[in-house]
Amino acid sequence: MKKINLTYSLLLFFFLMLSACKTTEVTIEKEIKTTKRPLLEFPIEATKIISDYKKDNKKADFTYKNRELIVKGRVSLQYKNQEGLVVVVLEGYNTDYGVSCVMYSNNQITRPLRVDEVLTIKGFCLGKEKHVVLGKCVLK
Repeated sequence: MKKINLTYSLLLFFFLMLSACKTTEVTIEKEIKTTKRPLLEFPIEATKIISDYKKDNKKADFTYKNRELIVKGRVSLQYKNQEGLVVVVLEGYNTDYGVSCVMYSNNQITRPLRVDEVLTIKGFCLGKEKHVVLGKCVLK
């Protein structure tokens, strides 16, 4: 009897662990749908966002997180993430901070971007990890 209870307990545990796992994309989609705040219509310089996060993380989160932003800045890096999506990092070349823009579609970028090329990108701010992260980005 104890062996059967242990087996059911282990199966229940594994089921709960599997159901708790979600992909990054699903988490981002859910966060965007449930916490979306109004678009800040005017372009914000990437350097301003970086500066605000350096000064006060909580205040910057209150201002930018869960909000669509239009961000203007210089390209410092372009690469593909683990999901195969193009990521453009603005203003992060010589500093620990930058604005990482995960593009909504790889069709947005049809050519390699030049370092220091100025871009305007619209995306959804997810807060700061290593860099400030914008998801679902499109070129403006």
